[in-house]
Amino acid sequence: MKTITAGIFAVVLITSTALNSKAQGSCDMSAVVPLSNIAPKPIGFSLNILSSSVFDINKKGRITQPPIALRLGGGFYLAGLDSRKIDNVPILKPGAGLSKVNIGSRILGLNFIARFELHPSKKVVPYVDLFYGLRDTYVRLDITPYDKRQRTGSQYAGSFAGANYGTAFGLKFRLTEDCYADIGLVYSNTTNQGIMADINSARVEGKDLVMDRKEAPSEMLMLKTGFVFNFVGANGNCSHHHYYHHSYHSGCHGGGSHVSVHI
Repeated sequence: MKTITAGIFAVVLITSTALNSKAQGSCDMSAVVPLSNIAPKPIGFSLNILSSSVFDINKKGRITQPPIALRLGGGFYLAGLDSRKIDNVPILKPGAGLSKVNIGSRILGLNFIARFELHPSKKVVPYVDLFYGLRDTYVRLDITPYDKRQRTGSQYAGSFAGANYGTAFGLKFRLTEDCYADIGLVYSNTTNQGIMADINSARVEGKDLVMDRKEAPSEMLMLKTGFVFNFVGANGNCSHHHYYHHSYHSGCHGGGSHVSVHI
Protein backbone atom coordinates (compact mmCIF):
# COMPACT_ATOMS: atom_id res chain seq x y z
CA MET A 1 0.00 0.00 0.00
CA LYS A 2 2.95 2.37 0.67
CA THR A 3 4.15 1.83 -2.92
CA ILE A 4 0.68 2.64 -4.27
CA THR A 5 0.49 5.78 -2.10
CA ALA A 6 3.87 7.00 -3.36
CA GLY A 7 2.80 6.29 -6.93
CA ILE A 8 -0.43 8.27 -6.52
CA PHE A 9 1.61 11.23 -5.27
CA ALA A 10 3.93 10.98 -8.31
CA VAL A 11 1.00 10.83 -10.77
CA VAL A 12 -0.69 13.84 -9.14
CA LEU A 13 2.56 15.83 -9.25
CA ILE A 14 3.33 15.02 -12.89
CA THR A 15 -0.19 15.52 -14.22
CA SER A 16 -0.78 18.75 -12.28
CA THR A 17 2.43 20.12 -13.79
CA ALA A 18 1.40 19.02 -17.27
CA LEU A 19 -2.00 20.68 -16.93
CA ASN A 20 -0.59 23.98 -15.67
CA SER A 21 -0.40 25.26 -19.22
CA LYS A 22 -2.39 27.16 -21.81
CA ALA A 23 -3.65 24.03 -23.53
CA GLN A 24 -6.71 21.86 -23.02
CA GLY A 25 -6.66 18.71 -20.88
CA SER A 26 -9.22 16.25 -19.52
CA CYS A 27 -10.24 14.48 -16.33
CA ASP A 28 -11.94 11.04 -16.54
CA MET A 29 -14.11 9.82 -13.63
CA SER A 30 -15.64 6.33 -13.73
CA ALA A 31 -17.67 3.82 -11.79
CA VAL A 32 -16.11 0.37 -12.35
CA VAL A 33 -17.22 -3.28 -11.99
CA PRO A 34 -15.23 -6.32 -13.35
CA LEU A 35 -16.83 -8.23 -16.27
CA SER A 36 -14.96 -11.50 -15.59
CA ASN A 37 -17.77 -12.80 -13.38
CA ILE A 38 -21.51 -12.21 -13.85
CA ALA A 39 -22.17 -12.31 -10.09
CA PRO A 40 -23.11 -8.96 -8.49
CA LYS A 41 -20.04 -6.82 -7.81
CA PRO A 42 -19.35 -3.85 -5.56
CA ILE A 43 -19.19 -0.69 -7.68
CA GLY A 44 -15.71 0.85 -7.83
CA PHE A 45 -14.29 4.15 -9.02
CA SER A 46 -11.53 5.44 -11.27
CA LEU A 47 -9.97 8.82 -11.99
CA ASN A 48 -7.65 9.73 -14.90
CA ILE A 49 -6.03 13.10 -15.61
CA LEU A 50 -4.74 13.68 -19.14
CA SER A 51 -2.64 16.53 -20.52
CA SER A 52 -3.16 18.50 -23.69
CA SER A 53 -1.90 16.96 -26.93
CA VAL A 54 1.86 16.26 -26.83
CA PHE A 55 2.13 16.17 -30.61
CA ASP A 56 -0.29 16.62 -33.49
CA ILE A 57 -0.32 15.05 -36.93
CA ASN A 58 -2.18 17.20 -39.41
CA LYS A 59 -2.19 18.40 -42.98
CA LYS A 60 0.30 21.20 -43.48
CA GLY A 61 -1.17 24.62 -42.80
CA ARG A 62 -4.35 23.38 -41.10
CA ILE A 63 -5.16 25.08 -37.79
CA THR A 64 -8.24 22.99 -37.01
CA GLN A 65 -8.34 19.96 -34.68
CA PRO A 66 -5.59 17.53 -35.84
CA PRO A 67 -6.72 14.06 -37.03
CA ILE A 68 -4.33 12.28 -34.57
CA ALA A 69 -3.27 13.53 -31.13
CA LEU A 70 -1.30 12.00 -28.25
CA ARG A 71 -2.21 12.85 -24.64
CA LEU A 72 -0.22 11.77 -21.58
CA GLY A 73 -1.35 11.50 -17.98
CA GLY A 74 -1.98 9.24 -15.02
CA GLY A 75 -4.79 7.81 -12.96
CA PHE A 76 -6.01 5.19 -10.55
CA TYR A 77 -8.94 2.81 -10.16
CA LEU A 78 -10.49 0.93 -7.25
CA ALA A 79 -12.66 -2.02 -8.30
CA GLY A 80 -14.52 -4.72 -6.37
CA LEU A 81 -13.90 -8.37 -7.29
CA ASP A 82 -16.34 -10.05 -4.92
CA SER A 83 -18.34 -9.48 -1.73
CA ARG A 84 -20.12 -11.54 0.90
CA LYS A 85 -21.84 -11.09 4.29
CA ILE A 86 -21.27 -13.52 7.18
CA ASP A 87 -23.52 -13.43 10.28
CA ASN A 88 -22.86 -14.48 13.87
CA VAL A 89 -19.06 -14.06 13.87
CA PRO A 90 -17.54 -13.94 17.41
CA ILE A 91 -15.77 -10.70 18.35
CA LEU A 92 -12.23 -10.81 19.79
CA LYS A 93 -11.50 -9.49 23.29
CA PRO A 94 -11.71 -6.86 24.72
CA GLY A 95 -14.98 -6.87 22.76
CA ALA A 96 -17.68 -9.48 23.30
CA GLY A 97 -20.68 -11.02 21.58
CA LEU A 98 -21.36 -11.59 17.92
CA SER A 99 -21.10 -9.46 14.78
CA LYS A 100 -22.01 -9.20 11.12
CA VAL A 101 -18.94 -9.19 8.83
CA ASN A 102 -19.02 -7.80 5.30
CA ILE A 103 -16.07 -9.17 3.30
CA GLY A 104 -14.89 -7.56 0.08
CA SER A 105 -11.99 -8.37 -2.26
CA ARG A 106 -10.75 -5.34 -4.18
CA ILE A 107 -8.04 -4.20 -6.56
CA LEU A 108 -6.37 -0.79 -6.52
CA GLY A 109 -4.52 0.19 -9.70
CA LEU A 110 -2.26 3.16 -10.42
CA ASN A 111 -1.20 3.84 -14.03
CA PHE A 112 0.65 6.17 -16.37
CA ILE A 113 -1.44 6.58 -19.54
CA ALA A 114 -0.75 7.39 -23.20
CA ARG A 115 -3.91 8.14 -25.18
CA PHE A 116 -4.04 8.30 -28.99
CA GLU A 117 -7.12 10.18 -30.21
CA LEU A 118 -8.36 10.14 -33.80
CA HIS A 119 -10.54 12.91 -35.23
CA PRO A 120 -12.15 11.63 -38.43
CA SER A 121 -15.10 13.95 -37.79
CA LYS A 122 -16.34 16.50 -35.26
CA LYS A 123 -19.04 14.14 -33.97
CA VAL A 124 -17.10 10.91 -33.26
CA VAL A 125 -13.66 10.60 -31.62
CA PRO A 126 -12.15 7.07 -31.44
CA TYR A 127 -9.26 6.60 -29.01
CA VAL A 128 -6.75 3.99 -27.86
CA ASP A 129 -5.14 4.00 -24.39
CA LEU A 130 -1.91 2.26 -23.42
CA PHE A 131 -1.16 2.16 -19.69
CA TYR A 132 1.40 0.78 -17.25
CA GLY A 133 1.65 0.99 -13.47
CA LEU A 134 0.95 -0.90 -10.25
CA ARG A 135 -1.93 -3.05 -8.99
CA ASP A 136 -2.64 -3.94 -5.35
CA THR A 137 -5.10 -6.76 -4.54
CA TYR A 138 -6.49 -7.08 -1.02
CA VAL A 139 -9.36 -8.44 1.11
CA ARG A 140 -11.08 -6.17 3.63
CA LEU A 141 -13.46 -7.09 6.47
CA ASP A 142 -15.95 -4.55 7.84
CA ILE A 143 -17.22 -5.68 11.27
CA THR A 144 -20.55 -4.51 12.75
CA PRO A 145 -21.32 -5.77 16.29
CA TYR A 146 -24.94 -6.67 17.04
CA ASP A 147 -24.48 -4.83 20.34
CA LYS A 148 -24.82 -1.19 19.29
CA ARG A 149 -22.77 -0.09 22.30
CA GLN A 150 -19.64 -1.55 20.67
CA ARG A 151 -17.77 0.21 17.91
CA THR A 152 -17.61 -1.04 14.35
CA GLY A 153 -14.18 -2.00 13.01
CA SER A 154 -12.28 -3.09 9.92
CA GLN A 155 -9.25 -5.22 9.15
CA TYR A 156 -7.39 -6.64 6.14
CA ALA A 157 -6.88 -10.32 5.34
CA GLY A 158 -3.73 -10.03 3.25
CA SER A 159 -2.67 -8.03 0.17
CA PHE A 160 -0.05 -8.19 -2.61
CA ALA A 161 1.08 -5.85 -5.40
CA GLY A 162 2.50 -6.24 -8.90
CA ALA A 163 2.96 -4.41 -12.20
CA ASN A 164 -0.26 -3.50 -14.01
CA TYR A 165 -0.50 -2.96 -17.79
CA GLY A 166 -3.12 -2.97 -20.53
CA THR A 167 -5.01 -1.12 -23.21
CA ALA A 168 -8.40 0.50 -23.79
CA PHE A 169 -10.46 1.14 -26.91
CA GLY A 170 -13.29 3.64 -26.92
CA LEU A 171 -15.51 6.07 -28.79
CA LYS A 172 -16.53 9.58 -27.75
CA PHE A 173 -19.74 10.95 -29.29
CA ARG A 174 -20.15 14.71 -29.33
CA LEU A 175 -23.30 15.92 -27.55
CA THR A 176 -22.44 19.62 -27.31
CA GLU A 177 -19.32 21.67 -27.97
CA ASP A 178 -17.91 20.77 -24.54
CA CYS A 179 -19.57 17.43 -23.76
CA TYR A 180 -19.19 13.91 -25.18
CA ALA A 181 -20.84 10.58 -24.46
CA ASP A 182 -18.25 7.82 -24.07
CA ILE A 183 -18.21 4.02 -24.39
CA GLY A 184 -15.23 1.67 -24.37
CA LEU A 185 -13.55 -1.59 -23.34
CA VAL A 186 -10.51 -1.85 -21.06
CA TYR A 187 -8.17 -4.85 -20.85
CA SER A 188 -5.86 -5.06 -17.81
CA ASN A 189 -3.25 -7.62 -16.72
CA THR A 190 -0.67 -7.96 -13.95
CA THR A 191 2.76 -9.60 -13.64
CA ASN A 192 2.02 -10.87 -10.10
CA GLN A 193 -1.07 -13.06 -9.90
CA GLY A 194 -0.60 -13.93 -6.22
CA ILE A 195 -2.72 -15.84 -3.69
CA MET A 196 -5.73 -14.31 -1.94
CA ALA A 197 -8.53 -15.33 0.42
CA ASP A 198 -11.49 -17.03 -1.27
CA ILE A 199 -14.47 -15.01 -0.02
CA ASN A 200 -16.98 -17.58 -1.28
CA SER A 201 -15.49 -20.18 1.10
CA ALA A 202 -15.86 -17.96 4.21
CA ARG A 203 -17.41 -19.76 7.20
CA VAL A 204 -17.44 -19.68 10.99
CA GLU A 205 -15.62 -22.52 12.73
CA GLY A 206 -15.76 -22.21 16.52
CA LYS A 207 -14.61 -18.66 17.30
CA ASP A 208 -12.80 -18.19 14.00
CA LEU A 209 -13.78 -16.88 10.58
CA VAL A 210 -12.14 -19.30 8.12
CA MET A 211 -11.46 -18.81 4.38
CA ASP A 212 -9.65 -20.97 1.85
CA ARG A 213 -6.94 -19.64 -0.48
CA LYS A 214 -7.14 -19.19 -4.25
CA GLU A 215 -5.19 -17.61 -7.09
CA ALA A 216 -6.11 -13.99 -7.66
CA PRO A 217 -7.27 -13.05 -11.18
CA SER A 218 -4.58 -11.57 -13.42
CA GLU A 219 -6.54 -10.64 -16.55
CA MET A 220 -9.52 -8.30 -16.32
CA LEU A 221 -11.96 -6.92 -18.89
CA MET A 222 -13.91 -3.73 -18.19
CA LEU A 223 -16.76 -2.06 -20.05
CA LYS A 224 -17.12 1.69 -19.52
CA THR A 225 -19.73 4.24 -20.52
CA GLY A 226 -20.10 7.85 -19.48
CA PHE A 227 -19.49 11.47 -20.41
CA VAL A 228 -16.48 13.64 -21.24
CA PHE A 229 -15.89 17.31 -20.38
CA ASN A 230 -12.72 19.25 -21.23
CA PHE A 231 -10.82 21.63 -18.96
CA VAL A 232 -7.76 23.84 -19.31
CA GLY A 233 -4.56 24.53 -17.37
CA ALA A 234 -4.24 27.44 -14.96
CA ASN A 235 -2.93 29.86 -17.61
CA GLY A 236 -5.20 28.87 -20.48
CA ASN A 237 -8.22 30.27 -22.26
CA CYS A 238 -9.72 27.09 -23.72
CA SER A 239 -13.25 25.90 -23.06
CA HIS A 240 -13.85 23.83 -19.93
CA HIS A 241 -13.75 19.98 -20.46
CA HIS A 242 -13.60 16.70 -18.09
CA TYR A 243 -14.58 13.03 -18.20
CA TYR A 244 -17.25 11.13 -16.31
CA HIS A 245 -17.70 7.39 -16.90
CA HIS A 246 -19.92 4.61 -15.71
CA SER A 247 -17.92 1.41 -16.16
CA TYR A 248 -18.23 -2.34 -15.82
CA HIS A 249 -15.21 -4.52 -15.12
CA SER A 250 -14.92 -8.53 -16.06
CA GLY A 251 -3.13 -7.59 8.19
CA CYS A 252 -3.60 -4.14 9.14
CA HIS A 253 -6.28 -3.31 11.68
CA GLY A 254 -8.42 -0.21 12.10
CA GLY A 255 -10.09 0.93 15.31
CA GLY A 256 -13.12 -0.77 16.82
CA SER A 257 -14.12 -4.45 16.90
CA HIS A 258 -12.02 -7.30 15.42
CA VAL A 259 -12.53 -10.97 14.60
CA SER A 260 -10.14 -13.94 14.35
CA VAL A 261 -9.42 -14.76 10.69
CA HIS A 262 -7.69 -17.92 9.43
CA ILE A 263 -6.80 -18.31 5.72
